[in-house]
Amino acid sequence: MPGTCRFAPSATGRAHPGTLLAALLCWLDARQRGDRVVLRLEDLDPERCSPALVAGLREDLAWFGLDWDLVETQSEQAPRHAAALDALAARGLLYPCPLSRTELQTIGVRGPDGAFQTDNRNRGRPLPPGGWRESPEPLRVNLGAGLADPVVRRRDHAIAYHLASVVDDAAVGVTRVVRGRDLAPSTALQVALQDVLGLSTPIYHHHALLLEADGAAKLAKFHGAVAVPELRNHLSAAELCGILAHAVGLIAHVQPLRPADLLVDFCWSRVTAVDRAMAWDGARLRLISAAEPIGSVALPLTHAFAWSTPAAPAAIALVEVPALAALIDRPLPAIGRSCFARLIDRDGTVIDVLVADRRSRDRLRLMPHGGPGVRAAVIACLLGHGLHQTAAISSGDFTPEWLALAAAPSPAAVAWRLAHPGKTPPFSAEFLHRTPLVLITGPTNAGKSTLLNQWCGHRRALVSDLPGTTRDLLAAETIIAGWR
Repeated sequence: MPGTCRFAPSATGRAHPGTLLAALLCWLDARQRGDRVVLRLEDLDPERCSPALVAGLREDLAWFGLDWDLVETQSEQAPRHAAALDALAARGLLYPCPLSRTELQTIGVRGPDGAFQTDNRNRGRPLPPGGWRESPEPLRVNLGAGLADPVVRRRDHAIAYHLASVVDDAAVGVTRVVRGRDLAPSTALQVALQDVLGLSTPIYHHHALLLEADGAAKLAKFHGAVAVPELRNHLSAAELCGILAHAVGLIAHVQPLRPADLLVDFCWSRVTAVDRAMAWDGARLRLISAAEPIGSVALPLTHAFAWSTPAAPAAIALVEVPALAALIDRPLPAIGRSCFARLIDRDGTVIDVLVADRRSRDRLRLMPHGGPGVRAAVIACLLGHGLHQTAAISSGDFTPEWLALAAAPSPAAVAWRLAHPGKTPPFSAEFLHRTPLVLITGPTNAGKSTLLNQWCGHRRALVSDLPGTTRDLLAAETIIAGWR
């Protein structure tokens, strides 16, 4: 069944070379796969967007040679955004938060994208008697333990970018998002919002950027990057397409061509994994030099992680990643062996305790504890290491009974219900055969290891009925025997 990819530029100015490159890569990815491609013009900022800029952006993309299966203007989707806020309010997850930017800076906590974030001090504040529509203050959504609550409606009553983005993606069935790497840090927050709203998570692919001539910042409307109306005075659409395709490695030499000409040979392995600096001298757009590799880990963006989880992850999460030593706090296990380890962010922060299973020389399987909060944190960590998501396994691997249990209100409830005497393991035989380990979340000494032993016959579980087995094994740096 064909998927759906989307390109969603902000309508705060006319298209510039960076806009066109992002649109081109998204379009090529979708068209080669036989997927639908949606253009969503994001115009929710009342101070920076206008109908004239929306129309101009559409004109620029059409001139460049890109077509779309559906075009949406985000400001026209207010009913679906309001419905999402209604759903969150009905569950008691919305609350007013008057914190200003100055106060957030005083708190001093930065999020994955570098912006200052709340410490959730206003959680629990009630909405006005008339509901969220009557609130004069910004609204935040409670994402649960371990996550900073994002603003979902701004002080000026505009819907915040992240909420609108995930709601609009779900409404048109987006299954794949291709965008610049500068947006990678926002992915974890969007995944968390998808979880709390009960929406599916698309596959995310982040690509390299075009930079200003000095390499210090990406080409952007904010920095006054040369826009299409000026470029059209000096270049044809085919000439500009050839320049951009060459800049990212899709063609060996600059030559005029249209986007459709690139479809036959398009593959991500040919797209550069490093940012490119470009300069406009008033008549020519030229490549300056290759920028430094993305991130401190020399890992191309073509390396990927694949996430496998049910639609409502409460207990299972499997991640396939390159065998990157920087991911965990101890040496990689030998091929065919596994160990307990801590997942480490690039700044040294411990993200989660997990099992690291060395599948081959180049592949590592990580088994974190699952759950929406951990899921978002793990994704943010992997993106921070320069990886991108390329595949998601559907919930077809899980029986309906397991999906129902996974949606229980808390990990403790899941563990108790699964421990009920005479309970039949809610896993298909095929799933147990293919899955090295099932992790069940719950409080300390809840009996999670005992349950796994009962169901898995000591082949794929922690072989002990003692309280605190997982903790003790981690402390002793124990290798699980007979793993496979």
